[in-house]
Amino acid sequence: MNILSEVFNNYIIDYHDKQIQTMMECIRTRLMNMRHHTRVEGRSAHWEITPYMAEKRKMRKLMHGTTGQCKQEYQFGRLLALI
Repeated sequence: MNILSEVFNNYIIDYHDKQIQTMMECIRTRLMNMRHHTRVEGRSAHWEITPYMAEKRKMRKLMHGTTGQCKQEYQFGRLLALI
């Protein structure tokens, strides 16, 4: 746990002297920028996907379609199963 708190503290060191709402907005913006850069780098990558992952991706598309509606239904059904 010590390492996690040190990483978190180093991550927010520039923001910890601000008000809570401003600090949370800065952290959120930083995370969104990191995710955006990851997506951009992933799109520009030109590598072949392995046959195993290609099959897995194909099955996921068949199960969830392009809208992701099945995924939401699955999560709802899972919640009902837990009750």
